[in-house]
Amino acid sequence: SLSKDLRLGLGISPTFGNATEWDDAFIGRYQGAYSEIKAININPSVAYRVNDMVSLGFGLNYVKFEADLRGMQPITALLPNTVDIESKLSGDDTGWGWNAGVIFQLNPALRVGLTYRSKIDLDVEGKVEAGPTSTPAKVSIELPDMASLALAYQASDKLQILADYTWTGWSSIPRLKVQHRNFGVVLTDEYLGFKDSYRVGIGMQYQYTDALRLRAGVAYDQSPIRKAEDRTVRLPDSDRTWLAIGFNYKLNKQTSIDAGYARLFFDKEKIDRRTVLGTNATGQFVRGSFDTSVNIFSVQLNHAF
Repeated sequence: SLSKDLRLGLGISPTFGNATEWDDAFIGRYQGAYSEIKAININPSVAYRVNDMVSLGFGLNYVKFEADLRGMQPITALLPNTVDIESKLSGDDTGWGWNAGVIFQLNPALRVGLTYRSKIDLDVEGKVEAGPTSTPAKVSIELPDMASLALAYQASDKLQILADYTWTGWSSIPRLKVQHRNFGVVLTDEYLGFKDSYRVGIGMQYQYTDALRLRAGVAYDQSPIRKAEDRTVRLPDSDRTWLAIGFNYKLNKQTSIDAGYARLFFDKEKIDRRTVLGTNATGQFVRGSFDTSVNIFSVQLNHAF
């Protein structure tokens, strides 16, 4: 707090990420065997309360992006092959963006918030390694923008109802076209076909005692992947439903503990994707279905100084 109405903040968090790994003998190893993408966001921000009804916020986003994508390449054109070599694409970059938000206190019980996070342009530079060879490489990526609407309604002294809608502009990443860093020649061109998506959720907080607050919620999260032809072994994504429960427990006036559990139910979806080696389409298709579920456990310690 710089004054009663002006505050500064700093957040450090992951924003976008993915990790998958398949067995060495996986039939789809030529489309991807190991994938890890990390984007760490450093977000300094400022917030100002205009009056009792309106508060504004603005922040800058500095993103550190890293990618490590591996697959197998056959020694001969026959797929699958008994002798493979590993192909690895790795690179990193940093980029800048911004975010802004506003909160409206419509009445003592109802609060509405709007936020927007900008796109971030990255020119990822690295290398493609295949056996003993190493080729300098680059790929341009535009991380998607996001917009959210959130509601908080104090239904009673103990019960608060929460709801949110978030839109993500995933169509900013239609493909991953990797080029030679010095000559601009296309090395690989992986079509993704991402579409814009949304997430909608509703939840509640119930102050069970002065020390214990209970939480529960449900959300529907739409995948940016719509077609079996676009689904990849690197990102076997599908629409999913979240069910979550948790609590906050106050140890004293300054310290509390949060704990939560979420179960994600993914729709069972198919893959029907042609294998492409470099820029050459092969006769192999990876066909099948993914049956996925996720459990997320979290714990957090809060202390106010």
